[in-house]
Amino acid sequence: MLRQQFATHSAKPAQALLDGLDRVSHALTLGALPRAEKELNLLIAQYPQRADLYRMRATTQAAQLRFDDALSSLESALEIDPNAAALWVCRGDILRATGALGEARIAYETATGRDPRYGAGWGKLAALDLEEGRVESALTRQTRCAGAEAPDPTTCALIQQAAQRKGLTLLAQVWREIGAFAVGQACEPYAGGVFFLNEAQGRAEAAQKQDIGDCSSHVFYVPSKDPWSARGLPTLMPLTGDPYAFFQKQRAPLFPRRIGFDAGDAEQRQQAVRAALLLDEVGAMRRLRAARLLTHAQMLNPTRKPGERVRVFIHGARGRAEAAGANLANSFAALGCDTRVESPDPGGLLIEDDAFLAQYIQFAPHLAIDVDCLEPAHLHPQLPYAVWWRQPESPKDLAWARPAVCWAESGAQAAELIGRGARLAMARDDRVASLAMRTLDHLAPDYIPTEINESEGLMDPQIISRLQEAVTAHQNGRTADAERLYLEIIDRDPRQEDALHLLACVHDERGDQNSALILVERAIAVNGDNPHYHSTLGALRKETGDLSGAETACREALRLDPNLAEAQANLGIVLMATERETEALEPLNRAVSLNPALYGVYPYLVKLHDEAGRATLADLYKQFYNHAKPAHAQPLAMADGDTLFLNAQRAAEQARKGVRFQQNQAISAPRLCYYLGSPQDDAPETLIALQGAMLDFLVETRLRLPARIEFNLDSADERQLAIQAAMLVDGARMRRNERVQAVAAELKQLPPRNEAGLPRVMLAASRMTTVMQHASRNLAHAFEKLGCPVRFVIEQNELEGLDVSHWFREQREFQPDLVVNINHLNNEWLHPEVWNVSWWQDPMPQISAGKPLPWRERDLCYSAYPQFDVLLRETDAPNVERQDLCVDLQRFTFTTPREERRKIVFVGSSHCNFRNGGAEEAKLLAEVKQRFEVGDYYSRAEVEALAQRYNLPFMHVFDYLYPSVVRDTSVEWLCELAPELDYEVEVWGRFWEKNPIVAPYFKGELPYGEAVVAKYNEARYSFSPHPHMVKSQRLAELAACGVYPIINDDRANAEGPHWDDHILFYRNKAELKACFERTPQSDPYEIAEAYSYETFARRILARMGRDVG
Repeated sequence: MLRQQFATHSAKPAQALLDGLDRVSHALTLGALPRAEKELNLLIAQYPQRADLYRMRATTQAAQLRFDDALSSLESALEIDPNAAALWVCRGDILRATGALGEARIAYETATGRDPRYGAGWGKLAALDLEEGRVESALTRQTRCAGAEAPDPTTCALIQQAAQRKGLTLLAQVWREIGAFAVGQACEPYAGGVFFLNEAQGRAEAAQKQDIGDCSSHVFYVPSKDPWSARGLPTLMPLTGDPYAFFQKQRAPLFPRRIGFDAGDAEQRQQAVRAALLLDEVGAMRRLRAARLLTHAQMLNPTRKPGERVRVFIHGARGRAEAAGANLANSFAALGCDTRVESPDPGGLLIEDDAFLAQYIQFAPHLAIDVDCLEPAHLHPQLPYAVWWRQPESPKDLAWARPAVCWAESGAQAAELIGRGARLAMARDDRVASLAMRTLDHLAPDYIPTEINESEGLMDPQIISRLQEAVTAHQNGRTADAERLYLEIIDRDPRQEDALHLLACVHDERGDQNSALILVERAIAVNGDNPHYHSTLGALRKETGDLSGAETACREALRLDPNLAEAQANLGIVLMATERETEALEPLNRAVSLNPALYGVYPYLVKLHDEAGRATLADLYKQFYNHAKPAHAQPLAMADGDTLFLNAQRAAEQARKGVRFQQNQAISAPRLCYYLGSPQDDAPETLIALQGAMLDFLVETRLRLPARIEFNLDSADERQLAIQAAMLVDGARMRRNERVQAVAAELKQLPPRNEAGLPRVMLAASRMTTVMQHASRNLAHAFEKLGCPVRFVIEQNELEGLDVSHWFREQREFQPDLVVNINHLNNEWLHPEVWNVSWWQDPMPQISAGKPLPWRERDLCYSAYPQFDVLLRETDAPNVERQDLCVDLQRFTFTTPREERRKIVFVGSSHCNFRNGGAEEAKLLAEVKQRFEVGDYYSRAEVEALAQRYNLPFMHVFDYLYPSVVRDTSVEWLCELAPELDYEVEVWGRFWEKNPIVAPYFKGELPYGEAVVAKYNEARYSFSPHPHMVKSQRLAELAACGVYPIINDDRANAEGPHWDDHILFYRNKAELKACFERTPQSDPYEIAEAYSYETFARRILARMGRDVG
């Protein structure tokens, strides 16, 4: 076997290697592990670059429990081939055997990172996740594992065992079948309840069961679009909707115990894993529901009022006993009793326990009868109970002492039942009607069959008083007292509908929706014409996931009372949950129109309008909610910005105050005050009158549109007018969107002008950005300097707010040859001949999603940082090139000769505020500082291990803690050296006053821009300490101002170019001091020129074939 494996992975294996592997295999077969290890040592000496040999030695050593030696062998293997996923999985297995689960997880994650298609790594992680209860994460990893081309049997067994320990029976069954497939075993025959992923497979199995006459104990569920596809196949049940919602219902027969799928199909394996986990979750929910119902049922022993009909519940009428149960029910009905039979679904199939218990509780019987079974576990100990035993044998292990009476088929069998412990056993006669009468004689001797008396239906005065007391307690928040009183009423009258319904509301309020469902269904069984009960039922079904049943209940409530606001609201909420937002709008609006105090409806309207792009309406309904909500409820955050006032005088007052608002954290603007009416005299520029063709004005204007409506919330007329105003503003936005779609289609067909000379360049930016607008403007100036016709689109003042509709019109008019974007792709509407630049400076959602993007042949992609390269490759970006952040040489200027400068300046904040002060963090910082002080740096992998060892988030350590040590320690060194230097030391930034070493040299904050340029022109030296980095925007700015840059020497871990001749490097305090006595070999200003916007513009033109020299 080993010879075959190595022959597969090596084109021309040496004969000596194959012979040696044969000897290793023979030794392993005999269990001679030391001998196998000795042979492997000899092979490694001959073939030291074979990572597989080290891995085999590691597994051999681990089998001898020599885990340290095994890990050492794996380290050697990983040095040879660090990207081999199998080696990392092997390392994880060995670490897991030692109990180091955290390190094992890192190894498995590394394996999947090296090869995302390696199923064994995903499987090991899934097993660990299941062990730790991280089921959602386990599902994701299992799906990846199941999709691997060759599932590993060991991994399958591992996941199966973990799933069994977590009680995930279906998931364990799926992995058992995947494992059986992996070793070539056939799956077991399908039986019982089975959910097939493929309709054809399920149909074939159902037909086979019918052919052999085995249809009594199977249900084969299949996804199907045809509800009649099961005709002629009694065991086949097509599911036309959501299968998981179907199985959540009480009446779903025979819950699946198995998933039917093709274990040889990777896609079906993935689907089976997902289906199993979802069905296991549904099964757990139903088991929990059954347990709660069982407790409820065991407490149910209703007292029969005088003259009330006896309610008889008949259980167990299955198969051939079905006719007997029906006859018995008819006999009791003939005696004036109310009867309920636990009837099977079509095909004589069983139903789940929660369904049966729900029926039982809803009926609240006075008498229970089992036919051909003895199952009293759900009964109250005092409830009258009888058994009709029709089987020839009477098993000894049944609780024959529990029934008050047992009816047997013969006197001999009755005697036998007495011997089994029955209290009373008698032979029945041939007439079922006689059996019913005799049962009533024994168990309800006071019952006289009669017609309903005239007083039935009138409420007991004591019940009325108790109900009023309970309602008062409920309204005052004394739910415990209310629940006690409702229960007393129900105990006195189990069919008291108001108490049942209100008790359901109590259970719902405390989160027990399952019990609430049972109670409201009992209320409906008593009075199905009350719309409030159906409305409550709809809300409860929605909360428990039965959306179809919820909609049915809500529509029934509205059939009974179309003006029931609560039912309208519940229907709208259900429709939204089923993603039918358009249908949901009408009932939700109808609900708040009928009852504006229904504050709980407004958040749904907010969500509906927000997702539809109707932002102004969404904000309006937030106002409605905040006005109607109770004092204890949290308000919804409303828009703070440009406002449309329904009162013109109020608009003028606010405009003249000159109020400003924050558009984002960095940018503020004056509030625009719109109003409906004619222009006012001497109006400030922020006061804008809307009159005439208001919609056209809002569509065309460059001004920002209103974000909110201000009006009198207590006026019904103004509320309606506010809705119309919000619809006007949102309508303008929608009209703009429609224009965008139309112009986009035109642009896609609009070629560039292709005029002689340099290309026409277009850039668009927004005042709402801080960095990107300046980078775009600087790049536009660079193209202009090179002689290109340029159009730069941005707001001209603080009142404007341009969007895509404005940009598109500019682009259609300008017809550019080249479009430049920062942090966006924006190429969907470009003609194929138009060049497009995307320069990624931040990890935007568009590239972080890991999904392919529609790259074109003339798309030029630039990345500012190495970590973005990985994100861009996942989008299938072609030819990603590095373009670091640029420096504006028009702003950062070299004005003071270096020889006149006598300062060392550092501009930047301390990272101390990123530290949380925890004990583990303090230990990590101390260790990092000790290592940094001797000039030693961490690689990224070492930082990962460091974070794991101290149980801290990796990104927090890598991005903040580690850099804080490098920066703060370097600045401390500078300040400690200051008395010995011939230069004045200044530190600018934030938080340095907290550091006693730096504080004497700390001068305060320095605003970015001209002040920084001026300060740099006073400095002969400055430095930019940061791990894993040499080149940076700060470096370019220093060089542009003529400063000699000093950088901590982490070139081993930093991306190039390193500018070795242009920068002074240090690794410790002594080397830092020496830097102040030297100058670089080459002029640092060359760094600034290399990172200038003009250089970048030249690069772009060169890639277009328009080199400007």
